[in-house]
Amino acid sequence: MGRRPSELLETERGGPMTLADVRGVVLAGGQSRRFGSENKALAVLSGTTLLERVVTVLEAATGAPPLVAVHDETQRAQFDAILNAHDVTYVYDTPEFEGPVAGLAAAATAAAEEWLFACGCDMPFVSADVVRWLGDERTECDDAVYLETDDGPEPLHAFYRTDAVASELPDLPKAAGLRALLSALPNCRPVAAADAPVALDAARSVLNVNTKATLRSLRDELGDEE
Repeated sequence: MGRRPSELLETERGGPMTLADVRGVVLAGGQSRRFGSENKALAVLSGTTLLERVVTVLEAATGAPPLVAVHDETQRAQFDAILNAHDVTYVYDTPEFEGPVAGLAAAATAAAEEWLFACGCDMPFVSADVVRWLGDERTECDDAVYLETDDGPEPLHAFYRTDAVASELPDLPKAAGLRALLSALPNCRPVAAADAPVALDAARSVLNVNTKATLRSLRDELGDEE
């Protein structure tokens, strides 16, 4: 095995380490159809929107402002009102694709970093420590590294080599999902969530909120009054 490409750098004050070669990408352009008429990215858990929770974690994990992939100007305006305290860069879903691939395609065009860490906007417990651990699992040979859980592969909590994504996109059909992209990448590798260090709950890091019922359950668990 070659040297890992992720150079972990200490912050100036010796704080948490960050992934210096990675740009975080929050995929937030979806229509939230299973969540009802509201945009689930703006749903609140423990006083903070799901979107802001994810943005904050990716900032901490990578040490850089994340890219936030949105569908259109209307969606960007909604998110601006929430993220005004964060230095984020918006990208617009590429019209040649649908769903999360459209956001990842836009990010691959905009990012200068060697790697992207793509995350759904509806993952309230995404962990900076889990992201760093998974990032440190990458090797020089990988095009993508993703968590494998009891529910299968999780492409919305995964590292993608930027140039590998850009190279593969022209051959993907318009309706392709992220799992199709993972299948198409030549060197795509799963890392079992169960293999995370004992102190890390990787399975919880990928938990997503697709329905209001799931959100209510989490609020009950956390004792929210929302």
